Formats: sequence, structure tokens, C-alpha cells
Amino acid sequence: MKIDCQVTEIILTNPDDREVAGVSVECSRCGHTTKSFGTTAKSVNRCLFLLRQECPNAEENFYVVTR
Repeated sequence: MKIDCQVTEIILTNPDDREVAGVSVECSRCGHTTKSFGTTAKSVNRCLFLLRQECPNAEENFYVVTR
């Protein structure tokens, strides 16, 4: 199933306790979110991949970004 997701730019704390820019991607179906450092398309793609792996409902959805 194709699921639309919302991307939000956020501030994350890295292991050195420094604040860095990142992204949060939320599944529009269940509300599960994933986060990644960076704000590039690669960071968003990583979040989409993590959503598929971490789905709390054990679904194998295809996640896309709504623009």
C-alpha cells in the first residue's frame, strides 16, 4: 500500500551533545515517526526506509513524501 508521509525539519542532539539539523517523517496512517540527521533527500529517504522496517503494525507499505 502507498502511504503519504509528512516531513518536518527539526533540531536533533548528536552523540557529542551538539544540536544539528535533521528531519522527522511521520506516517499518515498510524502516526509512527522516524528521525535522521541532515536535511537532504538522503536523510528523508533514510527515514522512509526506517518507517518500513519499524512499522508498529508489521505492514510492508511503500512510503512517499507529500509535497
